Amino acid sequence: MVTLHFLPFSYPEMSSTPPSVHPVLTTGNSETSSPFLSGFVTIADAYGHVQLAGITCLGECFVVEMKGWKEPAPLQLDLESKIVKDVEPPATGMISKELIAGPDPPILPSSSSLKSLTPDSIEGKSTLHHYIKVFHEYYVEYGHKVFIELKEHADYLKTEMEDKQKRLEAVKKSLISVEAKDGDINKRIDRAFKVYELLEKRIDSFKMLPAANKKPLTQAEQEFKSQLDRFADVELDALRSSIAALSARMKRFAQQSTGSAASTGMVPWQAQRAGRSHISESQMSLLKSSLEKLSLLNEENSLKLRLIDHELKNQER
Repeated sequence: MVTLHFLPFSYPEMSSTPPSVHPVLTTGNSETSSPFLSGFVTIADAYGHVQLAGITCLGECFVVEMKGWKEPAPLQLDLESKIVKDVEPPATGMISKELIAGPDPPILPSSSSLKSLTPDSIEGKSTLHHYIKVFHEYYVEYGHKVFIELKEHADYLKTEMEDKQKRLEAVKKSLISVEAKDGDINKRIDRAFKVYELLEKRIDSFKMLPAANKKPLTQAEQEFKSQLDRFADVELDALRSSIAALSARMKRFAQQSTGSAASTGMVPWQAQRAGRSHISESQMSLLKSSLEKLSLLNEENSLKLRLIDHELKNQER
């Protein structure tokens, strides 16, 4: 295993530590040399994330992780200046699929021929040099491409981080605004509960009113109600017709008195006084009794009218 402490071809002006070479698997029959790694495993998922976990012979664990970027930037097209096929696609901010897929695995000879080689022999050194060359062609150049890609990708990541930071600040401001309005909302809720309790009390008071607990009428009350209806339908109409007839008779009497006074040249009261001698005492007493009966009937009807109005108002309540 070759451990690189730097990325080659990246910063040639800087002094770098030379790579370290550790045998991963023994190639000889010697039992004194032990492998550098006890084992390693590669874990990859569908999002382009790759993890390499390994354990050294000393019991140390190391994890090499590489994450892929799958979120593209929004595509913006200017349809007025260029047609769709001439528009250059903007930078999506994604690492190329070739780099995410990793380097192509090299074609290696079978490991059965390597068991007879030793690191000190010429064939072993030649084989080791060949593997270092293969590693450089397939993996070192791939690491250099990844470094360049990540360096160019840094601006996009910076822009995305600034955008996420702005959105985070906006969310914080929204939370502060919601917390400030929380007290007002609680006050409104308390006021709504108080209004609800007041409405419940008013409903209970309305339930205690007499009209809310209305009971059916008794037999006596039904008879009295039928009498009131009869008074309203029959006797009230008769009273109104009697009043209208008396008013008409009064108007005719007044007109006759005015005409007779004008023909005799006397004032109306003198004409009435002069005509008294022609009325007998029996007619006078009969007229007085009729007037008394009419007055009593009028008073009785007025009392009934007041009673009917009072009962109608009570029923409306």
